[in-house]
Amino acid sequence: MEIQEQLTFLTETIKPWLPKDTLFDVRKYSSFESGIRYTVNNSTKILHLHFELSGRGLSPSALSAMINIHRLEEFIKPIIQKNGLPYSDEIEYTVLHTIKDRELYRGLKKEHSDEEHNRLLRTILVEEIIPFFNRINTVEDMSDAVAQVDFRNLTMVGGQYPVKFLKAITVAKWCNLESKYDEYKNEFKRLIKDERDDPDPNDADSFQNAFDEVIAGLEHRNI
Repeated sequence: MEIQEQLTFLTETIKPWLPKDTLFDVRKYSSFESGIRYTVNNSTKILHLHFELSGRGLSPSALSAMINIHRLEEFIKPIIQKNGLPYSDEIEYTVLHTIKDRELYRGLKKEHSDEEHNRLLRTILVEEIIPFFNRINTVEDMSDAVAQVDFRNLTMVGGQYPVKFLKAITVAKWCNLESKYDEYKNEFKRLIKDERDDPDPNDADSFQNAFDEVIAGLEHRNI
């Protein structure tokens, strides 16, 4: 297909599955040698759909969904940038969706008819992605998910290392999860110690300074 044909195909494919209230109002795509990535978003909720080019044309191969909670990102971002830790607006999402039905998701990568691929994609969108987008709108909506996981398994919190852990600390504090807040603080202190024990040049001071500023902001200021 030509690029415009690809865009038309994707728009017609995804539009019927999106909420009628135009949850997503910005749509774009990126073209790669092996296929294209189609993105729909409304600045807060982002969906990436990956389609691979094959002898049969375009086939859905993967998808990912993210949510940005601006209140949290606006608190974390200046602290991270001030201390020289990695932060990119392109990939610093607050919440990442974790596919629950892995078998269904793996089915996208298998050889199917276009109709079967579309059925699998529609099922994932309707049963997992749209409920995920509707369920989380604020930091407080993350409370239950954060309360159930330990520090090393925070896969649902987005961000590069170690930024995601500072975000998790912030979520725990803002959601009044005091035991998790203490747990995450102690675990982050271990990360700092591990960084200092590394014989190679490291970011221990940046880790420490960013951590101190986050804690000061959470405990001594009216955020």
